[in-house]
Amino acid sequence: MLDLHLFDNKKESIMKIVEFFREETLEKGFFEVEDKFTERDTIALLALTFLGNKFYYSGVLFELSFAYAVPLNKDHYLMEFVLENLNDCLKTHNIVFLKSDTLYLCQKVGLTAYEKISNKNRKTVKRNEKVVIEEVPFSSEFFDFWESYDYTRFGERQSDEFKAFFWKVYNGNSAFRLYQYRIDDRIIAYNVLYFSQNQKVIYDILFPWIKCNSVYRIGIYSVIKNIQMSAERNWGYSICYGQFEYKDQIWKCLQ
Repeated sequence: MLDLHLFDNKKESIMKIVEFFREETLEKGFFEVEDKFTERDTIALLALTFLGNKFYYSGVLFELSFAYAVPLNKDHYLMEFVLENLNDCLKTHNIVFLKSDTLYLCQKVGLTAYEKISNKNRKTVKRNEKVVIEEVPFSSEFFDFWESYDYTRFGERQSDEFKAFFWKVYNGNSAFRLYQYRIDDRIIAYNVLYFSQNQKVIYDILFPWIKCNSVYRIGIYSVIKNIQMSAERNWGYSICYGQFEYKDQIWKCLQ
């Protein structure tokens, strides 16, 4: 019997749990997960995810993800980061149990799919032709913009702990890239992307924006541009968490 309360949140402890499960031959299997699990249960799921297991809740495939975006069972680098920084990940609620299909993950995007999506959204593409998209460093300017967006949209202030965590995440891994959207020298949005090297998939992590009459459906436009980038690289693409009609329409074109 394994008592998870005897283990702390350090990587060495988690690997001991991993080894226990491995000795019990709990690898690459399938588990039914019950509702209302605790932090200790999340750690158990993390160890089982490390061993390639899959989880079902009420018969539906779920998986642990990092920051509502990247499935940990698919990305070695982020799994390693989570193991090294587990306590911070738990405190900031960035290990999330999500329904698998809410991440809209396409393993490889073809140019034909991109052209189909672009043609279906000709008005959006045309109206945003003057938008300048430029890769920029993660800076305090971006974090202030993101916090303002969160407060305007959700009425919540980001905690210092939350901001410090993501400063570490984004500035500590070159696979995270930041793109600034401008029109007439006015910043209207930022887009955080994660370039998963072992999967060859671009994950669309975050898109804080402000209202601007000079642009049209700028969020959808950013998705189209990222699908173009993925297709040109011959990589996959994930629109990431959140089910919306526009994502469903784009997803149909990616199939």
